[in-house]
Amino acid sequence: MLFRSLANRSWPRRAEVLHKTSTASNPPSTPQSTTKTRRAAYTLGMRLAVIFASCLFGADLPRMARSGLTLAPGEGAITVVQVAPDSNAARAGIANGDAIVDAAPTLEFARSLLKQPAGSELAISVRREGKTLPIRLRFVAPPLEQHAGIRIDYRAIDAGGHLRRTILTRPARGKPRRLIVWIAGSGCGSQESPDGSNPEVELLYTLTKLGFATLRVEKTGVGDSQGPPCYSEAGGIEQEVNGYRAAIAATEAEQIFLFGHSAGATLAPLVARGLPVRAIVLNGAMSGGFFEYILAMRRRESELAGTLAEASVHERCLRRLLIDGVNATEIESEMPECRRKVRFDSPPSYVNDWLRLDLASAWRQAPATPVLVLYGTGDFVTSAELSEGLVALINAAHPRKATLRTLPMDHGFRAHATQRQAFEAERSPAGGAGLYRDLAKIVAAFLTRAAS
Repeated sequence: MLFRSLANRSWPRRAEVLHKTSTASNPPSTPQSTTKTRRAAYTLGMRLAVIFASCLFGADLPRMARSGLTLAPGEGAITVVQVAPDSNAARAGIANGDAIVDAAPTLEFARSLLKQPAGSELAISVRREGKTLPIRLRFVAPPLEQHAGIRIDYRAIDAGGHLRRTILTRPARGKPRRLIVWIAGSGCGSQESPDGSNPEVELLYTLTKLGFATLRVEKTGVGDSQGPPCYSEAGGIEQEVNGYRAAIAATEAEQIFLFGHSAGATLAPLVARGLPVRAIVLNGAMSGGFFEYILAMRRRESELAGTLAEASVHERCLRRLLIDGVNATEIESEMPECRRKVRFDSPPSYVNDWLRLDLASAWRQAPATPVLVLYGTGDFVTSAELSEGLVALINAAHPRKATLRTLPMDHGFRAHATQRQAFEAERSPAGGAGLYRDLAKIVAAFLTRAAS
């Protein structure tokens, strides 16, 4: 079995294999064999912890469904800011600007309107144009992912006392020995793609067809995952890293690889620390401080949008937030021009962790394993200079381990060769190009060489 979910509480036969390997011929100890033994002991101990947790917390993780609402709690009511198209809320007849008036507009009640177990119903009332209307909000979960030629398993692991959803893809036939753990970027969106339209998921499907299993781990409170909401003080880097490490501890793959995308590339050395990771792929990464990174990104976006004067406004606002440490709400109150410029798709706890992260130290403590850094010429989120800087940083910690590969794609792996193409496609209803087709073969070739 490649991946043991919490539902399988039988002890794996890996302990027997380790015992036989260590006693069959009593070979003399070498630094390499000692390192392998330590890695095996660590992995075995981590698996013990995961199995013990399964006994405590159980294996069932119910399917959850989202309403599709964006809400703003206020005095006496909760205002509907936005209703996602083709969502449960849209099908229920809820409209932008509606005021939900049933209960006290607490944060807890607002959260209950966002996500419920699949099959649940809520009877609520909304006020619209002076009238009160009854609404029955039904929570219907999206279909599970399916893709021809591969198997997709929905499973769960325990991370800090809460069950987290994992999505495992594997070839339809055979028993793959190689597992790619996907480390997602920032934000609190689900990693599921029921319609297969997400280029990141399409990349993982293609890698699966090339013989690799892949594993995604939903963030806390996202999708089916339990735990505190992703966008909360609990949504920092540490809990995210621990989720990936718990998932790796539960796997029985013989070869483990990491693929860190965007902010996930920053987390990769933290996830890899002390683990038997064979190779790492990074895309859209940063190499310096977070303030400099986000400031340069905002400047590139302003240039592409033809609003370069906005870059200086971004700098003033971001400096107040990230350097002076002023709360975003206070900044927006004292500096109205900063509205929406001091908000991120990740919670302040995550951003603060990112600000304090010593990336050079993180890579020094990561295993000395081959690293492929990818940079897309159409990527306006990061830059060639930052990617080159990351290669230099990794090689300073582990000489000759990191290499750079430049490809004609954007930050999200779409086949946009220039930043202008990518920027315009992102704002186009058509959505632009699809996945850069050669990417999966390039990644698979690198991982195969690294593991041989």
